[in-house]
Amino acid sequence: MGTTLFNLATNPKWGVVYASNSEANNLTCFEGAGEYGGSTGQGNLAQMRITAISGDTAYPRHLNYSKLAGKPGFDPSVKSHSLSTPTEMVVSRDGVKHDVAAFSSSKIGVYEC
Repeated sequence: MGTTLFNLATNPKWGVVYASNSEANNLTCFEGAGEYGGSTGQGNLAQMRITAISGDTAYPRHLNYSKLAGKPGFDPSVKSHSLSTPTEMVVSRDGVKHDVAAFSSSKIGVYEC
C-alpha cells in the first residue's frame, strides 16, 4: 500500500478507502554519472501515489507518470503536473472525485474516483 502513508479518506458513496502515500524503491541503486564528473543520485527514487483500497485489494495510482517512463533526469515540461508529498484528501459527497493537497509541490490535484 506504500512505504510511507500520509493520510486516509473514505468515499462516502462506495466505501472505498484512499491512502495518500509514497513508495520508495529501496532495493534499486540509482547512482549514475554526474553532469560535471563524479556521480549523482538519479532516477525513480520514490513514487507519489494515491492507493484505493476496496475489500482486500489495493489499487495504486501514480501521481507522476513522467517518472515511470524509465528516463533518468528531470523533464521540465511536466513540472506543472507533478505532485509531491500528497497529504490531505477530500472526496466529493457524490463519490465521483477527490481532491489531493500536495505539500512539497504546493499544488492541489483533482482526480476521478
